[in-house]
Parts: sequence; structure tokens; C-alpha cells
Amino acid sequence: MAIDESALTLSQRAFVNFNSLRGAGKSLFVIISAVILLNLLALIAWQNIEIRSYADFVWATILVSLILCVYVIAWSVVKAPPAYKRLREWEEDYIDTAYVLIFNTTIPKGSSTGEKVLNLSKMVFPQLRPDLFSSLLDKPTTSSFVKALLRRISKKQDESIDWSSSKIYNYKIGEVNLDVALKTDFGYFLIKDFDQKVITMEDIEELVNQVRPNFKIFRLLCVAKTYDHTLKGESLENNMRRFSDIEIDLVVNENVGYSLLWIS
Repeated sequence: MAIDESALTLSQRAFVNFNSLRGAGKSLFVIISAVILLNLLALIAWQNIEIRSYADFVWATILVSLILCVYVIAWSVVKAPPAYKRLREWEEDYIDTAYVLIFNTTIPKGSSTGEKVLNLSKMVFPQLRPDLFSSLLDKPTTSSFVKALLRRISKKQDESIDWSSSKIYNYKIGEVNLDVALKTDFGYFLIKDFDQKVITMEDIEELVNQVRPNFKIFRLLCVAKTYDHTLKGESLENNMRRFSDIEIDLVVNENVGYSLLWIS
């Protein structure tokens, strides 16, 4: 099943637009808060000036600015959270649907498990494609925003990912070999292939304990052909809920392609 990765589906475009809206909302809140602070400082400074020319005009300008700013902040506090909650619910539904559909129906390309799973994941997670988040408002963190802003000022091209780079694949940290360790603006996307080993809950806990201190993790994918009985049925959900602070997905390596046992 061939998929043109340069083309975006309707749901993928909605996902990108959602992240842009969220970034714009946060930036607007920060800007309005700064405007309020500056107005207050200007008012304090004006009170100490003896010559009060255009006093009525200054008062009116400050008053209107404060009213507009208070309205925007009130909207952000009262109306924005329910709207963002609905968008987050849509985002989760999109990820679940796209994840299952692509992994269960697409024949992966690549020479290794890491390459194959990463190529499939690029079709699921827009976060793995920096070309989709070219706007400054799309940047999820302050550091990534500042870096992108400095690149714009210096007229440098945005950094692109070299998908064939050896830095991405076979990343070793301590005694653990990660098949993929891809750095994104959202954190590291990690893939660990356990190959023929029957994965137990202890294996996952040990892996998490080793990678958590060293990475800001966007998502961690565990791949194996077989999983222990503790990772099946009701016990699966109970055990995986322990990792509330990290997104962990369990992928089954089938004879042809992959399927999903658990999606965070």
C-alpha cells in the first residue's frame, strides 16, 4: 500500500491546524499579559510626571487597552479551556484511529525494525515531520521558538532531518541499545526492538528507568513478537497505567507488518 508522505489527508491538516491554534493562543495570552504590565508601568510613571499634557487622551488609551486585555484574558480563562479540551479529545481520537489503520494495513519499508517502524510512525505523527511546523507559532516549547526565531533573523534555513543519519539509529545509552532515538521539537521519539524476547512488565519498567533520566520523551515504542501474560487482558491496562508521565506504545511484530497491542 503506497502512501505519498508529502500529501496530507484532511485529518492530518486538521491536526497541524490544531497545533497552530494552540500555539497562537498561548502566544496571544503572553502578549496580552505583557501589554497589561506595560500599561500599568506607564500609568505609574505618568503619575510622577508634573506636566500632564494630553491627560485625558492618555487616560482613555490606558483604559481602553486594559479593558481589551482583561476581556481577552477572561476569554482565555473561561471559554478557551473547554474549546482546547475538545480539540485535545479530537487529537487523541485522531492518533488512535490513524495509528491502528496505518500499522495494521501498511506494508512497512526499511531494512531494519527501527527503520520500518519509524517510516510507519511518520505517517501517524505529524510531529515527526518538521516541514509541517514551519511557522514560529507552531513551535511547542520556548527554546524551539527562540531557535526558530534566531534562524529567521539570521536568514538561515530551518534544520532538516537526515533520515539516513547513523545518529538516529542504533543509539546506545548505558547497557541499552535503542533502535531509534529521533530528536524533535516535541521531545525524543524512541523505538526499542526486543526481537524474539518475551517482554514482561519488568522489562518495560527497566527500559523506562534507563531512558527517562536521559531524554525528554515524546513517545516510546516497544516492539516484540510476544508479550508476557501480564501484558494481556485487564492486567495490560492496569500495568500500563503506571506510566502516566510518559507515552508508551506496545507494537507487535507480525509475520508481515505490525499491529498494536497498546496505545497510550
